[in-house]
Amino acid sequence: MSLQPVLKRLLADMDADVREYRALNALLEEQFATALRHDSAGLEVLARTITAAVDGLEKRRQARVVLVSRLLPTHARPSMAAVLERLSVPARKAVAARWSTLESLVRECKERNAGNGRLMSDQQALLQRVLTGKEEDTYAAA
Repeated sequence: MSLQPVLKRLLADMDADVREYRALNALLEEQFATALRHDSAGLEVLARTITAAVDGLEKRRQARVVLVSRLLPTHARPSMAAVLERLSVPARKAVAARWSTLESLVRECKERNAGNGRLMSDQQALLQRVLTGKEEDTYAAA
């Protein structure tokens, strides 16, 4: 396979990931709002949807590693930085722009996911304290 079709496929996969990470970000926003409402049934549905989305993103990430490897010399460690070094200026700009957008979305989703985890963990801890009846833990003096 020549490099042009591989590069075209890499760009298409990154575009798909950008769309999917935007959708995942929206799901994570919805998860936060659902957790605030203490809607356990809604959280279960969202958990399945989020898991499916993440599984799809992971499969495409694995495929991207293979594509990146095809764009590099044999036995080179696959990295986007190494691919960018080998590309012409116009191709480099196109790939770098998509890669930057994708990295930003990944970071945003990771941060939102961590925040959701903290919220749900805090809610669980508070509920546990209320259920065990240790009022002094729940209503500490100021």
